[in-house]
Amino acid sequence: MKKIKLKDYDKDYVAVEIKKDECEIVAVDMLHEYILIENKLVNPKIFGVTEQLAVDTPEYAFNRMIENLKDWVDENGYEDINDQVDYEDENIKEMKNCFRKWILDNETALTVFFPDKEIEIEL
Repeated sequence: MKKIKLKDYDKDYVAVEIKKDECEIVAVDMLHEYILIENKLVNPKIFGVTEQLAVDTPEYAFNRMIENLKDWVDENGYEDINDQVDYEDENIKEMKNCFRKWILDNETALTVFFPDKEIEIEL
């Protein structure tokens, strides 16, 4: 296990262990308030985090969205609509390009953080 002083930690978030094997992701600039004021934790274990995009690729996310739409249409009694919609036409492609741009423009907001218990943060 690697130990790092908080002042030397270069990410914006940490994982605070609130119960055995249960962590909360907390912004570094809110850490003291979270520990002392909100939760009154005494000597909590604090770990680093690993980051991952919530969406691996814009294309994957868009395809999932289309599949969910098709399922919703089927489940709500509109089965024949899927036969009438060309999911490869220019309007769908334009929507896909807008969706791709939205994902890429909002990459930071779509980041998920996981505790990295190999990195212990020291206050």
